[in-house]
Amino acid sequence: MFTLPPYIYEKDLYPQIPQADRWIFNKLELMERLGIEAGPTGMNAPRDGFYCVKSMMNLHGMGAGGFYKARIDSRDIRHSARIANKPGYFWMPWYDGEHSWVQYINDQPATYSRGTQTRSGLLSLTEETVGIAPPLPAILQNISRHMLVEYIQTALAHNVIEAAPRFMGANARQELIDEYKNNVDPSYDPKDLEFGTFDMQRVRTRDGDGWTWDDAGNRRAHVMKPFD
Repeated sequence: MFTLPPYIYEKDLYPQIPQADRWIFNKLELMERLGIEAGPTGMNAPRDGFYCVKSMMNLHGMGAGGFYKARIDSRDIRHSARIANKPGYFWMPWYDGEHSWVQYINDQPATYSRGTQTRSGLLSLTEETVGIAPPLPAILQNISRHMLVEYIQTALAHNVIEAAPRFMGANARQELIDEYKNNVDPSYDPKDLEFGTFDMQRVRTRDGDGWTWDDAGNRRAHVMKPFD
């Protein structure tokens, strides 16, 4: 299990992670390992319905604009039975349900948030009891000390839609570390020199596109000055 600072974005994570574990960045392979029906674009859809189409790999974030909804209806001449070919993209099921984010430390849930994601990419989160969070899927266990998994909850299950060996950059809270150390592992060290020192403090974290997360958790244009 490797340990890296929990708020490094994928473009900086990728070269630091052992080659054998880099499959986690390939979203098509992630879905196939999870047993979710998926495949490259350009092929016939397995059945009529709605599909989520997104890039197989995007080290600069899969948020706003990173995916789209495709309708397949072989009975309607306005729609094709084939998922339009877009090199580097793949399809997976489209889930309608509640969006949730679970942050795991050493494969155990540390925070469980549910809410909505707006068109601008900002999150409206409600913290839930960690005890009701879904367990980390088996294929993601024993890889990284820090793990973020996104789910869409339907009537049948918590359906994984994303995973990353890091935490949420806009939700970097000292409280998360304090609770984990107090309740699970007193020796836990996040090894993150940029991390805050006060409860509920949000840390400005550069992402892969030259932006900065400010103290309110909003993404703003990066100003060229060092972190405090």
